[in-house]
Amino acid sequence: MFEYATRLLRYPILLLFLAASCGSDPDDPDDKVPDTTITAGPTGTLNGRDFEFEFKSTVTASTFTCKLDDGAAEPCTSPVEYVELEDGPHTFEVAAATATDADATPASREFTLDNIAPDTTISSGPVQVGDPSFEFSSSEAGATFECKLDSAAFAPCTSPVALGPVAFGAHIFDVRALDEVGNADKTPANEDWTYGNPGNTTFTVMAANTTSGSGQGYEEPDGPFGGPGLRIFQGLKPDIIAVQELNFRSNSPADFAALMTMFGPTYVYFRGVGGIPNGVISRYPFCPGTPPGEWDIADLSDREFTYACIDIPGPVNLWVVSIHLKASSGEQDRRLDEADQLVGYIEGLVPAGDYLAIGGDLNTYSRTEPCLIGDGVQRGLNAVAVVSGPFPAMTSGVRLASRSASPRPTPRVRIRTTG
Repeated sequence: MFEYATRLLRYPILLLFLAASCGSDPDDPDDKVPDTTITAGPTGTLNGRDFEFEFKSTVTASTFTCKLDDGAAEPCTSPVEYVELEDGPHTFEVAAATATDADATPASREFTLDNIAPDTTISSGPVQVGDPSFEFSSSEAGATFECKLDSAAFAPCTSPVALGPVAFGAHIFDVRALDEVGNADKTPANEDWTYGNPGNTTFTVMAANTTSGSGQGYEEPDGPFGGPGLRIFQGLKPDIIAVQELNFRSNSPADFAALMTMFGPTYVYFRGVGGIPNGVISRYPFCPGTPPGEWDIADLSDREFTYACIDIPGPVNLWVVSIHLKASSGEQDRRLDEADQLVGYIEGLVPAGDYLAIGGDLNTYSRTEPCLIGDGVQRGLNAVAVVSGPFPAMTSGVRLASRSASPRPTPRVRIRTTG
């Protein structure tokens, strides 16, 4: 009996030993379910197209599968590289596996690519040509800016930025926006201007009636009518324009504010009344305390003479008068009447010593018409301005006449015309 009991007791001991031998070893790190960790790679919002991810497993002898967005999981090793990724949100996943177990909760990393640079717009400036100030904005909220003057390097700046005083001569201001991930505007906004000695300031005056029949020509270059007038203006880059038949879109203030942006950030305008109104457009501000206005033309109801005092650089103001005289060869007497009226208006308002430029659609057939030189009874425009050839001309060095015989510094002016 004792011998049998001893034998029976051996078998449970043997079974317990075998059971312990078939289980996992808690002290062996390679004998576990693997856990995956991403140790390096893109995160958040950033720019770029090509990226690498690095990862590891808690089990040394692991293999990995990687997956990007909706793609299939594929075998991979650390680091894994993805190239030419598109802008937008992305999700990267990686899972470790052993011969017997796999990570049921892959490690993941979300990130967003933004490679679109913001656009930069200059909204005003230079406020003063010798001590310029610029305001600007970006198409993306939260953008920062870098500015440069002439050949200097870009440097951080905020709007508005004051640059003066600057030396006499030509200058160019550039500003570019950078978004929160570092994308910089590749076509910075810029504005050029010339700060000259007040006795020798150069600028361009242009007279223009860019119409064809009853069709206006001031539409946008990419608008429904092709914008021939604006293309001419943008090509010649005039500083001041005496413009006729100034109709644009619905002629609302918002429409003309949009038109000014097509000229440049500092341009201002005045538009008269009537079906085919005259107007003045200028990159320089109108004279403080002297608003632009218009004078009645006795025999015409669809337009008036339009004038503006312009605060050009230096101590002397420039008055620009935009006119559109009566058309047809048989209307010389009416054009003379209109010119005589205009001379009286000018003498009554424009101070002696200020500069004067008269530009517009005169509808004359020769340089000896009475409206230009008078007829001995009524005065022509030669009473207040130089009307002899070669004016108007596409040339430089043309001098504007002052309304005073006293010596004053006279600006050098390029006069351009189109009609």
